[in-house]
Amino acid sequence: VVVHEDFELEPTGTLTIDGGSFINDQAYHSYSNYLSGTFNMSAGLFEVTYNEIRISSAFDDNITGGIIRAGEDFIAEYTGTFQPSGGELQISGQIHLLNGNFVNDLRIISDSYVSYSILDINNNLYIDSGFFNLGNVTVNVSNDVLNFGSIYMQSNANSILNVGNDITWYSGSSEWISLG
Repeated sequence: VVVHEDFELEPTGTLTIDGGSFINDQAYHSYSNYLSGTFNMSAGLFEVTYNEIRISSAFDDNITGGIIRAGEDFIAEYTGTFQPSGGELQISGQIHLLNGNFVNDLRIISDSYVSYSILDINNNLYIDSGFFNLGNVTVNVSNDVLNFGSIYMQSNANSILNVGNDITWYSGSSEWISLG
């Protein structure tokens, strides 16, 4: 399914994706695409190509697999509203996960950075291209970091990257880490 106009999942709505693609390719606009209601996803792709995704306080996530792709920012600021047990979040912008929200796998597909204080990734962090700027935050990765792009950290910004297993630097990848 491709939606060319504005799309929002209303508080009484249910969206179920068990495979295939749901793509909202509306041209860039200055407001968020809100997701409320019930979101069931076990496989497939949910994409907002040119805009940000904002999780509302009424969002009920049942995400066990699949890919959620945000062309801009991804914001989940209400307590416990985004806590997938599987799947992958792909971003090209800022990621704001507050109040106990987390991702399973995070894939950076273009220049991105973390806002606020803590980002929890319950599985792997993939940096496919561009840079991932940790800013003034702590990023906790339960398993591995696989870097094909760049990681940007500065000691004066209090950047902390905690990794459960390994960091792999692939050919062409780099790091910009300044030590204080």
